[in-house]
Amino acid sequence: MRLRGRPAAELPVFDAHPFVVEHARLARRWLADLPRELAEKIAWRNGGALFSMKRDRYGVTDRA
Repeated sequence: MRLRGRPAAELPVFDAHPFVVEHARLARRWLADLPRELAEKIAWRNGGALFSMKRDRYGVTDRA
């Protein structure tokens, strides 16, 4: 594939890493300001349900 006379491998690549790191930092700060139960529902339980994970009383995770 060629774009504007250049092979695709030579085109500049968007580096998302700085965005991801900053977004994670802001999300953690936002979660820390919420009541613990609500923050856990957002951060852990929603993600766990999305990936069918379960967590025992020791915090060990496994597929449900």
